[in-house]
Amino acid sequence: MEEKVIRQAGLLLLIGAFLWIVTIVLHPMGGSVEHLRSIRGLIMGAHIIAILSLPFCAYGFYGTMHYCGHSLMSQLGFIFSLFSLVAAMGAAGINGLALPLFIDGLNETSNENISPIMRYSMALNHMFDYIFMAGLIIAVFLWSISIVRNRDTNKWLGYFGILISTLFIVLMIFGFYFLDLPGFRVFVLTFILWIVGIGILMLKQPNNPTNPITQ
Repeated sequence: MEEKVIRQAGLLLLIGAFLWIVTIVLHPMGGSVEHLRSIRGLIMGAHIIAILSLPFCAYGFYGTMHYCGHSLMSQLGFIFSLFSLVAAMGAAGINGLALPLFIDGLNETSNENISPIMRYSMALNHMFDYIFMAGLIIAVFLWSISIVRNRDTNKWLGYFGILISTLFIVLMIFGFYFLDLPGFRVFVLTFILWIVGIGILMLKQPNNPTNPITQ
């Protein structure tokens, strides 16, 4: 039964990763209120896709916990991944739904008075982005260590996850900025590589694995 859950989760994780890629491709650059009005449909569409991806990823990460072994480390990784997904929902909701709806209610004379509100909205969005990024980094790091320690095969994915997690932590410590659109795309697409990799391995999980997970 567990192998079936892992395979199903792998498929849903790949669907979630695909939706993340679509979101990143469609996500427009910000700008003035007039510019945001002109791309309102694209903003909302991209973020609706992002929110739609989250249930797929949540079940996929649940299967990831099983694939990596039932250790405390893999379970903690799942908990951190849930924090990350909730933060992603908050960021997408604020930036992609609340902001366009707020702008819809403005008239032309009020545009010049909303600068503090826009800055506060951006600060909230960045707060959720930081939580999303930190949660994903920690989850992948813990799962990767669990793969290296608990599985007899596919340890390469564990080493890759440890590498990218450590790399982004070091880059952030040295001041690299990943909250603008180009930086955020680099971050997300890098971790999508790991997610796609484990999704494919989970999808190929045999009914009677010859290399069982050690406890």
